[in-house]
Amino acid sequence: MDEEMQSLYMNQTWKLVQLPKEKMAIGCKWVYTKKEGSSGQDSVRFKARLVAKGYAQKEGIDYNEVFSPVVKHSSIRILLALVAQFDLELAQVDVRTAFLHGDLEEEIYISQPNGFKVAGKENWVYKLKKSLYGLKQSPRQWYKRFDQFMKRQQYTRSHFNHCVYFRKLRDGLFVYLLLYVDDMLIASKNKVEIDKLKIQLSTEFEMKDLGEAKKILGMEIKRDRMKDTVCLSQKQYLKKVLHQFDVGLKFERDDRLGQHLVGYVDSDYAGDLDKRRSTIGYVFTLVKGLVHHSRTKHIDVRFHFVYEILDEGDILLQKIGTTDNPADMLTKGKLEDGREIAVKKLLQSLNQWKKEFTNEAKLLARVQHRYVVTLLGYCTHGAEKLLVYQYVANESLDKLLFDFGRKDALDWKRRYDIIAGVARGLLYLHEDSHYRIIHRDIKASNILLDDKWAPKIADFGNDINTRVAGTSGYMAPGYIMHGYLSVKTDVFSFGVLVLELVSGRKNSAFNPSLDSHNLPEWAFKLYKEGNSLEVMDPALVPSAVPDQVAKCIQIGLLCTQADPHLRPTMRRVVVSLSKELGTLEEPIRPGRPGSGYRRSRRPNSSSSTAGTSGDSSSHTLGSTTNTESATATASTSALTNSRSTTAIAP
Repeated sequence: MDEEMQSLYMNQTWKLVQLPKEKMAIGCKWVYTKKEGSSGQDSVRFKARLVAKGYAQKEGIDYNEVFSPVVKHSSIRILLALVAQFDLELAQVDVRTAFLHGDLEEEIYISQPNGFKVAGKENWVYKLKKSLYGLKQSPRQWYKRFDQFMKRQQYTRSHFNHCVYFRKLRDGLFVYLLLYVDDMLIASKNKVEIDKLKIQLSTEFEMKDLGEAKKILGMEIKRDRMKDTVCLSQKQYLKKVLHQFDVGLKFERDDRLGQHLVGYVDSDYAGDLDKRRSTIGYVFTLVKGLVHHSRTKHIDVRFHFVYEILDEGDILLQKIGTTDNPADMLTKGKLEDGREIAVKKLLQSLNQWKKEFTNEAKLLARVQHRYVVTLLGYCTHGAEKLLVYQYVANESLDKLLFDFGRKDALDWKRRYDIIAGVARGLLYLHEDSHYRIIHRDIKASNILLDDKWAPKIADFGNDINTRVAGTSGYMAPGYIMHGYLSVKTDVFSFGVLVLELVSGRKNSAFNPSLDSHNLPEWAFKLYKEGNSLEVMDPALVPSAVPDQVAKCIQIGLLCTQADPHLRPTMRRVVVSLSKELGTLEEPIRPGRPGSGYRRSRRPNSSSSTAGTSGDSSSHTLGSTTNTESATATASTSALTNSRSTTAIAP
């Protein structure tokens, strides 16, 4: 820690000042890491790093642009192939505290770190003159300064990879430099030129010469000059996958191929029978070693003509802002009384457009609730079908929650209010509306946010004749596999939505590398370990109320239980959310498609006895109808029956 602070002072990173009244200081913390040596030969290094709490920064105030490129792995493999083929020298250097070299363009203040507060000035703050680890713009500012330095040294930046630099020497040879944040690989036939570049770098930055390259990005580099080979090894990773291999990739001299790049490609034209997409895979090798591979699934083949007319210049594609887009008037307007409206036009190309219009118009005509989108009217003229809704200013929830650059707008209070609002909206649909309604497609994109951030449940147009309708990642397992439909189907979707709001993660795009198949299973695993708060989105740390977060996680897990009889009703959920403290049941393992469950013997479970709505289920084909549960029906005549107990499940 002393070494880190000394480095910060030497770099003139900050200046101790009193915090201006109109400014806010960002916190900081110590982060401790252990760096392993290569192949166990080098000693383990312990490192302390002072890091700013960048998650508290506000876009447009504390930062603007944050993107910073890094060298691609394929570029590293190509360089190693060239080293093997032409017997180049390969060196490695490291920049000490690289991010501290970036010049800040914004005015940022941070609090004094614990253990190093200046006596008598404990309430003063540091005004940053250089970037600091943890700031959102630090990687970009470091790269900008390094890029400017390399250009001053007459190096050319590659057009294909902005972290690859090269300079042609008088004898026709080259010097190459690859940059990955603060790690650099330098290659050239002329060792003098490598040493010259090292000196130039040392005059500008605080450098550490690592000598001949041995390890980069966790990959060990092994070179055998006698055999003209350069090998990459990732033993720790490969032991989990290929126990019998020590070498991952191998490059060796091949006089027949020389420096030619060899490519292999294969495809299956429109091989995806459901979406009519083509899958193409390709591999490129250089010096008999793999340097790049990828696979891509293309768009529907019928849309390929768009590429053709773009290439031929028949159309010009440009992004137009909302204020300059004339088409905006077609989707938003104003009534004579000044109310803003949103207009939904149903496309005739959709097979179910007539049923969707009928379902949504007739259903929402008698639905009035603060947390359900309001249908103001509809219009039919020949084949044209229009639905007119109240206008919501803040778009749908998914556009904010899953956008890293916009999710800061959703602090914990807003997310908690959204959870409570959606719960009340579903309670109304299940128990208090004119018809008992099962939505079947509760998800983040169907939750709209008005100008006061109040949620509005939307999109009631699914075809009620469809056996299973909904979105992957939100549908209850029993509903997917057997078509069993009840209000507990919506409860499961609500539980997934709650966990997404708490974690900031999208269940359908969940990373399986976290040793769980989906978001509920990951949250359940942490909950059972007593670490449920680790589920929380890091962006919520400054505003979160830990007790509320823990309660919402437990409610989300109760709602996503495999056994639908154990899931609470929405009335039970609303009551639990309205209490400051309360005892909730212990959740069992969440359900997922393909997994069975045993009926729990939990006695007098409130989640199976609180209310009559949803305790029983029925088949969506309508072969049996239970008036005590929400059942799907194809009959639209039921919409005209006063106080009908048959639910419409769009």
